[in-house]
Amino acid sequence: MKIDSSIAIIIGCTIIAASIYFSLTAHKSSFMKSCKIELGKNFKDKNIPVSPHDLRWTCETMFLNNGKLY
Repeated sequence: MKIDSSIAIIIGCTIIAASIYFSLTAHKSSFMKSCKIELGKNFKDKNIPVSPHDLRWTCETMFLNNGKLY
């Protein structure tokens, strides 16, 4: 019985960890997509040339700082 319960605990922890990981990556993915679209529109409206790398870096920074660009 100990082996069965140990296996069940390991599988349960793995499933919980995987669901947390996938929910966080889904949140980041949706934030990055909407951030790139909005920043791209803002820069285009103001005729400011920007590279895709700069957009990604800016959105990454904003994601890490809870939506604020310091």
